[in-house]
Amino acid sequence: MFDVTLGCDEEARQILQASLTDARIRHAVSSLRALREGIETSGELTSSVAHNTPSCDYGLRQYCMALGGLAAILSSPSPSGVNSALLCCQMFISIEQARGNYAAMAEHIIGGLGIMREYRARPEFVADNKLVPALHGQLPLLDVFIIKLFAAPCKFADPPAAAGTGVRTVPVCVNSLAQQTVESCPFRTIAPDMRAELTVIAESIVEFLGKVSRVESAGNALGLLSEKAHLVDSLESWLNDLELVQAEIRPPGPELLSVTFMRFFYLVLRVVLLGALSSSPDLCVVLQTENKRLQDVASNLSERISSHIIQVMHFLLFGATGRTGQHVVSDLLSQGHTAVALVRTPGSLSSRPGLTVVTGSPLSKSDIQTTLAAAPSLTPSAAIVTLNTVRESDSPFAKQLSPPRFLADSCANICEVLEHAGIYRIVVMSTAGVGDSWPNLPWLSKAFMAYTNIKYALEDHGLVDKEIRLTKMDWTLCKRWAATVTECA
Repeated sequence: MFDVTLGCDEEARQILQASLTDARIRHAVSSLRALREGIETSGELTSSVAHNTPSCDYGLRQYCMALGGLAAILSSPSPSGVNSALLCCQMFISIEQARGNYAAMAEHIIGGLGIMREYRARPEFVADNKLVPALHGQLPLLDVFIIKLFAAPCKFADPPAAAGTGVRTVPVCVNSLAQQTVESCPFRTIAPDMRAELTVIAESIVEFLGKVSRVESAGNALGLLSEKAHLVDSLESWLNDLELVQAEIRPPGPELLSVTFMRFFYLVLRVVLLGALSSSPDLCVVLQTENKRLQDVASNLSERISSHIIQVMHFLLFGATGRTGQHVVSDLLSQGHTAVALVRTPGSLSSRPGLTVVTGSPLSKSDIQTTLAAAPSLTPSAAIVTLNTVRESDSPFAKQLSPPRFLADSCANICEVLEHAGIYRIVVMSTAGVGDSWPNLPWLSKAFMAYTNIKYALEDHGLVDKEIRLTKMDWTLCKRWAATVTECA
């Protein structure tokens, strides 16, 4: 996922091979493929908070069928059924990672590791340091797969602190939200690099698990217990260092998502490590406590990610240099969206990350087409029009400079070009008093508009209000001055 190499080629081969004969795994594979296609198509997560798409719906149906198959396996387990169940768990973990649902992901992790222990995927000690061999020596090693998933290189980081750029990037990790190009922002890093240290420990744990799988004598296994204790101490030392760094940095508000992901990774490693080579009665109590900690962190991640998920959209802006237009630009960029703005005066609006500026006039269809083509790789979600007529000064009695029908003709041109390009969503700033909102105005406002040169803008807005209704556009007219007076198609 997200163009990150996981190093799970062997696991992928096992799953694809099993999917040829096992319908449950085949459903899970189909689900992950469909969900990934949905992510690549929409540029957003396919979790429950995201918009439904046919690909997403199909993926979720396949997922439900695979979950039903797993329930049937666990109701009457067999060696082949256990093998299938662990492969399903690998897929379910991957599916929930794609959906951004870490609470459900943790449930699959805990359940899958429980299956491994119950069916003794590796040798372990019982009473009086007696070593018993693996009950099923060829079971898929779910714990190794999970560690690889979390230890994969992370190409993303938390966004830099606000520095007046007007741009906010979406925080992303390898197990996180949606793809963002590395070049798009300077990353804020955590010093020292705590993730790198944790990944080194994870690699040592994978090596340790390999030794446990191959151990044949109690003497050699006892030697591995001391190695296990050293790894547990390394994990605790890492956590202490992390807390010290966090105390020194003292970040405002909640801790960075990347730090919470590391806590999640740490707890997964701890649960895997504590369960290796041991089957004592106390282990059950210890793992219950650790599993609860893991579930709490996973739930926190899911909640925070849900609140951060943003569908990144692209907009065409007309009137971006005006008072309202400047707010539109600032708000869009602060939410991580992109835009192309058509401005009439060169230099009146500066290009910045996420914003492309084109000089021209909305009265020219060719200039509008140039604006549409300025970001050829991006399809606009909508056009936002905050144009207004121009007077010699802000005085309501100042001479009108804009030609008659400036707003109406500009809007007509924009609608025609967009409709020809297959783009139908448009939001137009209107004003109070236009159309059927006129009776709602106080008499003083009516007199002010009728006996000053503001009447020319009102007339032009009235033409827009009338003519846009005759188009095929999916339009919204926003009446300023009275925020409660809004008409939507």
